[in-house]
Amino acid sequence: MNVKYQVENFEKSVSRKFEIYNSIFTGLLINGQSGNLLQQFSKTAESGLEKSQSPKEIIDTFIKELNQPISGEKLYELLHDFIRITERQVVIFDAVEDSAFDLINDLNGSNSLVFVLKDYINKGYESDIIQALANLKIRLVLTAHPTQFYPGTILAIINDLEIAIRNNDIETVGKLLQQLAFTSFYKETKPSPVDEANSLIWYLENVFYSAVLSIHKTVFAILPTNGLVNEDLIELGFWPGGDRDGNPNVTSEVTLIVAELLRKSIIRKYYAEIRRIKRHITFNGVFDDIQQIEKQLQGCLSNDCVLNTDELINSLTAIKNRIDKEFIGLYADEVQSLINSVMIFGSHFASIDIRQDSRVLRDVFSKLSEGKYEDNAFDNDLSRLQWLENFNLPVLNLDNYADITHDTCATIQSIKLIQQKNGEKGCNRFIISNCGRASDIIMLYKLFQANDWGNGVIPMDFIPLFETIDDLENCDATMEQLYKNQPYINHLKHRNNKQTIMLGFSDGTKDGGYFAANWSIYRAKEKLSKISEKYGIQVVFFDGRGGPAARGGGKTHQYYAAQAKDVANKEIQLTIQGQTISSNYGTQVSAQYNMEQLLSAAIKNKLDPSFHAEFPDIHRKIMDELMEQSKAFYCELKNREDFIPYMQKYSPLNFFGKTNIGSRPDKRNQGGKLQLDNLRAIPFVGSWSQNKQNVPGFYGFGFALKQVYKKYGESNVDDLYWCSRFFRTLVENSQMVLEKTNFELTSFVEKDEYFRGIWKTLNVEYKTSIEYLLKTSRSKFLMEKNPKDMLSVQLRERIITPLLVIQQYALMEYNTATEIGDSQKADSFANIVVQCSFGIINAARNSA
Repeated sequence: MNVKYQVENFEKSVSRKFEIYNSIFTGLLINGQSGNLLQQFSKTAESGLEKSQSPKEIIDTFIKELNQPISGEKLYELLHDFIRITERQVVIFDAVEDSAFDLINDLNGSNSLVFVLKDYINKGYESDIIQALANLKIRLVLTAHPTQFYPGTILAIINDLEIAIRNNDIETVGKLLQQLAFTSFYKETKPSPVDEANSLIWYLENVFYSAVLSIHKTVFAILPTNGLVNEDLIELGFWPGGDRDGNPNVTSEVTLIVAELLRKSIIRKYYAEIRRIKRHITFNGVFDDIQQIEKQLQGCLSNDCVLNTDELINSLTAIKNRIDKEFIGLYADEVQSLINSVMIFGSHFASIDIRQDSRVLRDVFSKLSEGKYEDNAFDNDLSRLQWLENFNLPVLNLDNYADITHDTCATIQSIKLIQQKNGEKGCNRFIISNCGRASDIIMLYKLFQANDWGNGVIPMDFIPLFETIDDLENCDATMEQLYKNQPYINHLKHRNNKQTIMLGFSDGTKDGGYFAANWSIYRAKEKLSKISEKYGIQVVFFDGRGGPAARGGGKTHQYYAAQAKDVANKEIQLTIQGQTISSNYGTQVSAQYNMEQLLSAAIKNKLDPSFHAEFPDIHRKIMDELMEQSKAFYCELKNREDFIPYMQKYSPLNFFGKTNIGSRPDKRNQGGKLQLDNLRAIPFVGSWSQNKQNVPGFYGFGFALKQVYKKYGESNVDDLYWCSRFFRTLVENSQMVLEKTNFELTSFVEKDEYFRGIWKTLNVEYKTSIEYLLKTSRSKFLMEKNPKDMLSVQLRERIITPLLVIQQYALMEYNTATEIGDSQKADSFANIVVQCSFGIINAARNSA
């Protein structure tokens, strides 16, 4: 799409429409005078920030401008009104932008599936493209990570509002704006894991089901094939109810409940389809067969009967064949569509992944060994592996164990039940987070053997998750030890000699900074591909990505298009979390668009050598230098004594867990002093995004670029940028982070004698990063190459300016009240800090 046309569409269909609907909303009677006062406060806040005024000075200036005294409870109520209105303005903007999705995104451009398939066919690569699709798989894993600050009720309003705006249904828009005004954003209690599962199942039923089928239809319509090219082309994974890493609320009982919810959810889709087909196919002899299938599906919904998907496909195929033969094929396409659905989604809909921390599993194994296994008794992991090879756990009686040991064993046993009812795909992956040893995998394998699985074939994939920079550096050695273990190699033979390895972006960034994490993962993929190929193992990479660039987000499809030729690329697997689900996959149009972007990236990387991210020696040296320089610079910052205290005072870090947006605690170890090691990546990144310093998304990058320009010269760095799509993607993602950054908001910290030093350090690197990222990309301003996204970011940031000022003001008042022991006042302002979080995070769409 022409950039000028795209920008014009944004101005017309987003900016102007938002102004209209925002004006209607702020003028509602429920908002009283607060809507007009908010407009005035926004102007005062913008002006004050430009003058480097503190939040308190901005609010004092605003009160003086009103010419009426406002203080105490009245001021508190007015600020609450401003928060309430602003967070709903963000909702309106989201709905307006979603409604214009097809106008501001190029649905038929060079990255669309239709364009890519036709382009390769026209170039004479028809057989190559068919083979590429037949061997390709995209796996999107929906997670329960607490990054979704919209409650289900608000998400439903956004969905309905988007449709009404798209259809220019002014009457419905008006009603929805009033509904929005009366609907709360906040929950008194945290959601349970089952609540989280139900929220994401809504997306499976209402978005992904149709979007996935639509992509398959697109492929079928273009390629000369019979039926589905590859029913596994797009697979869906599911973490709610399965991810128990640091979440004591996820138990074996919860896992079974969620598996049943998924099973019945997909059966409901089939039941609705067969009832629709029944209305059309009323032919003698066929109608009775369809009615029989209807009764069968109905029975599976009302009781625990197992749906045999093979038998269902056979029955439907027989019906279709008869229709083709006896009834001129009338409505046979509808039957084929249902056959395709069953082939794609089975009786599981989405596959539940189990995840647990390696340290927990080690403790469980030690307890079950009755004291025979002591983790610290070994000098190295090789000796640990040798000991494990000659040791088997005794037959287990769960009644003898309690708490996490009992639940770990019960979970392993429950997987077998899930596979019996939902099929093997219902739950066949166990992920070990913080996995730095080959013995962690073998230990888990032996836990399965001792828990009803025995010594036969275990239909499970055991997946190590490498997260820290050190683990990423040593991951190939870890996997080589595993590949040398004969019992495990025998296991892999029953898994088609395929090994999935998960790589974590979030903790890598927290550990070593933005650039170091991304380049470490890239290098890890190269090393893991090489060592796996050496042992005849097909390695598959599963990327643990969040929404913001600091957690692996950003322009994801560009990242996958830029993989090296020697990096295994038959599958793309990644997590999509919270905000990313609603913002990138919230409607069928946006979900299909983003899935097509991933598919196209994978196809181009397979078939077009120009997309391979090959690094000549000089470019690799620069990348390695950037990593070492940025990592050292970032680690110097994170190791400062005032690093965590600074975050606690000038960001909402201490309040993140009080938002009640997820069932999982915000740190792994709930006791003792807050430390960076046990702090989750989501509150870490989310807190930096709220005080508009966004440290994890850029810090160290500017400093490192400055050093490599001095050492390698401008021409070599320029050449790296223009030759490497991978490097360009990192630069562009970091530019978006910097566009969302605003140090004017916290300029008052310069007056804080204790923290002014760290604030100045951060601000200097912010300016350095802007200077060198612009220099590297030859840009005049940030995001110059992504003008539509830039307009969206700028407008969103302008909307939430009042919230940013109010939150920092509330943090100042909270700290003061705490120092003097006024707990009532402290609680009141703590509440304001938490409430501001929703609008700030939601406006950024990918900041947590």
